[in-house]
Amino acid sequence: MGRLFANPLDSPELMNTIVVASKSFGPFADFKGKFELQDPEGRPFKWDVKDAPGTQGATITYRGSRPSKMKLAFYFWEASQITAFDENILPLFQLDATKTKVLPVDVLQALLASVDIFSVVAEKIGTYEHEGAGLWSLKIEVLEYKPASKKNATQTPNSTLTKGKPGSTQDNRSTFEKNLDAENAALLEEAKRLNTQ
Repeated sequence: MGRLFANPLDSPELMNTIVVASKSFGPFADFKGKFELQDPEGRPFKWDVKDAPGTQGATITYRGSRPSKMKLAFYFWEASQITAFDENILPLFQLDATKTKVLPVDVLQALLASVDIFSVVAEKIGTYEHEGAGLWSLKIEVLEYKPASKKNATQTPNSTLTKGKPGSTQDNRSTFEKNLDAENAALLEEAKRLNTQ
């Protein structure tokens, strides 16, 4: 599972930075400008839901995860920023199978890494747009590159993470969680005992 390698409250500049095929773009990056992740789907999962005939409830079966979609927005306020982007980063997303092999683009960005997204392909490249007050942008709609795994990901859950089967008293908590609850209960009893003295 992904991890957030930079906290947006501690390092907001890293939220505005992306590394595209080892070329960094952002306020303090090799290629200057501002990056913004727009309309991220996060990590979509696939579930089959089969209603039980004549009864309440349903059987749900996990079928793995789907590739995610998002927009990568690049902002510029100097002509040199647009020139550098146009020559070095934009060509990485431009696809033409008659000229070169079509390959996904490796990306590294804090919010994308938190949901295990490290490669994308372009679905649509916009044009440079004037945002007003001397600010220009270019937006690229991308699809996560996520090839199918050879391992079967299908599972039908019949219990919950902590309590077991719905409606049952079975306890599926880890040994650590059970020991922690036991320690907390012992501390609570000790506190009660000390308060009654």
